[in-house]
Amino acid sequence: MIDAITLETAHHLGDALASMHRLRHRVFVERQKYQVPTYRNMEWDQFDTPAAVYLVWRDEDGEARAVTRLIPTTLPYMIQELWADLVDGQTLPSDENVWEATRFGIDRGLSPDKRREVLGELVCGCLEFGLRNDIAEFLCVMPIQIINGAIRAAGVTVDVLGEPKKLGGLPVVSGRVHITRQALLSARHFYGLKNPVLNVAGERPIPQITSSPAAPRISTSSDRRTGTSHGPAIDPYTLGCDQYIAPHLKAGTVPAVGSCGFCYLGKHALSVATVDEPKNDWPIPFPPPPYTYAGSLSTQGG
Repeated sequence: MIDAITLETAHHLGDALASMHRLRHRVFVERQKYQVPTYRNMEWDQFDTPAAVYLVWRDEDGEARAVTRLIPTTLPYMIQELWADLVDGQTLPSDENVWEATRFGIDRGLSPDKRREVLGELVCGCLEFGLRNDIAEFLCVMPIQIINGAIRAAGVTVDVLGEPKKLGGLPVVSGRVHITRQALLSARHFYGLKNPVLNVAGERPIPQITSSPAAPRISTSSDRRTGTSHGPAIDPYTLGCDQYIAPHLKAGTVPAVGSCGFCYLGKHALSVATVDEPKNDWPIPFPPPPYTYAGSLSTQGG
């Protein structure tokens, strides 16, 4: 799982903030030789402000092993202040719907298979955070090999904004990552993820499901007024919200699932309404357990 923390919320996860700065020291100072401020084996810079959001993957001992930092471009950000020469002939944005993603790194102490798994969660965690917060684009600076092999290969559109230049020990480029629902679904498929990966510190965790034969499936929906059946059982993690819900809205029928906690976003719920009630009152805030369904749950095997 990916934890989203800030200076304000990190206390919910104990040592997570300090652990993240220690990881950045290992990745960016010891390994990549960045000339940046350090203190007691922690790396930081002038962009580590209360507005920064850190997406952190932690191991079973609670140690940060992967990180990226997200900053709104309405405040001073790294590409604008330090690396404007990485962007060719374009005005850098100051826009609440455009954020910067930097300090993207994974601990080399993890095995290659684990690093790929964590990489997938970090990519999907960034996309989930973007969708949750109405962010349209991330600006980034990273090696072109990572852009091509980890992001574009996963089906996410990235525009390269300038020619490669050397930063630390590696040639890097600036890029614009487009955040869409389809990009997230594609990245989940590419990395073999079936669940949302993002937990926001201080909020209720998103419910998880498994792909085991005993995983619940959503039963056939029905009109509570007439008892008419409206379709077969749906495996909620195989379809995105719009793919499953839109046909019901168009037909004026009632979706079986009352919560989209298993789909691309996981932060909101559907109105579980009869056909006599309006269908334009969703999304509403994600409900606390127990979750409510218009149909019943069954435990059919996958």
